[in-house]
Amino acid sequence: ALWHDLSEIEEQSDIIIKGIVSENIGQDYYLLKNPDGKTQLVTMTCQKPVKIGEEYLLFLQKPLSDEIYYATGDHEGIYSVSDKTIIENKDLTFADLNMYENDEYSYMFDLYKKVSEKYLK
Repeated sequence: ALWHDLSEIEEQSDIIIKGIVSENIGQDYYLLKNPDGKTQLVTMTCQKPVKIGEEYLLFLQKPLSDEIYYATGDHEGIYSVSDKTIIENKDLTFADLNMYENDEYSYMFDLYKKVSEKYLK
């Protein structure tokens, strides 16, 4: 599900935490070998992989049938906070949000500003 409103993300989250990534435990990324022999990175998310040593704010949910927490709404649940200058930036880019470019997700700029105002200042 895609949520465009911070209150919806908070409501759907079981836990909200801020921490530094110490280990890459994997995300939805795959290497696909094309018929021409070239390898291509394939993902089901517009969120780039998290980086070890960087700090993130995570909105997480845990389905009743599972023992694992997942990012609420995928990219709506992961916010890089390592670069404090991003919080003050008025003209955010997808790179600032650690996301692949996709105009469909331009609502994330406003959402990030709301998240940073509430959780990161």
